[in-house]
Amino acid sequence: MTIPTIGFIGLGTMGTPMARNISKGGYPLVVYDINEERVKEIGGDRPPVAASCPREVGEQADICITMVPTPEIVRDIVSGADGLFAGMKPGTVWIDMSTSDPVMTRKLGEQAAAAGIRAVDAPVARSSKEAETGRLMIMTGGEASAVEMVRPVLERMGSDLFYCGPLGNGHTMKLVNNLLGTIVLAANSEALVLGSKSGLSLETMLAVLSRTNVWNGHLEKTMPASAFEGQFEPGYKCVLAEKDLGLAKQLARHMGVPLFCGMTVREMLASAIADGHGDEDFTAIIRPLERQGAVEVRVGRSQH
Repeated sequence: MTIPTIGFIGLGTMGTPMARNISKGGYPLVVYDINEERVKEIGGDRPPVAASCPREVGEQADICITMVPTPEIVRDIVSGADGLFAGMKPGTVWIDMSTSDPVMTRKLGEQAAAAGIRAVDAPVARSSKEAETGRLMIMTGGEASAVEMVRPVLERMGSDLFYCGPLGNGHTMKLVNNLLGTIVLAANSEALVLGSKSGLSLETMLAVLSRTNVWNGHLEKTMPASAFEGQFEPGYKCVLAEKDLGLAKQLARHMGVPLFCGMTVREMLASAIADGHGDEDFTAIIRPLERQGAVEVRVGRSQH
């Protein structure tokens, strides 16, 4: 059985460990990133081939993956004379693992289909730590047969794969997840700042909240590992969280659905970004609230 060559474009915080895990699985790898130094970070017994443009990735790979920050970058990568689609052969598969716009994904999927390329969207959830260990959650969309074809590659990067339906549904599921997750984080932050300012210790609040229906994963895991320790290393940056809520807004407008909570939280993220926390973890959404309340929500610290 011939082992497919995998193309990977976008070697950022998440993309580099994802590509590394593919390489560890024995797949030949051809990669491209605007920062050429990142190619060296993949390492391994079989170093990846570095391409000079997306088209070269497509020319050499059987399955091509894009993992970049915005839908506009995805569009630019796949389009044009030096774009990915210009190099890909009929019968090959393009997987977009970015957090992207479902509407644009479907349009790009139509372009891919016209060239005989099969398209799958497969955005990821969880942190860079899970990216390192190959335990990401992956939400897939596309023809079921195409998703099954690339499943062995996806399983090198993720431990939990969910098929969400036609092309674009993976990206839709990711936006729903990020929308709800950020709203919950913002609600946690607002409530805990109020409690701290009013004289409650963080430990008391967590002990009580953990035994009520409001307990959630951010209180249990996300915030104890970051905000409650005063550590805001990303992670999932505030600028990316704000971008993703913007994508959710676009989708909601397209579908005729209001987002009252989501847009308020987007403004909270914008406030954190304006305060200089844009490149910090999205748990820094709490920092403008702390500043305005003249209080810090931290473990083992006097609150005033």
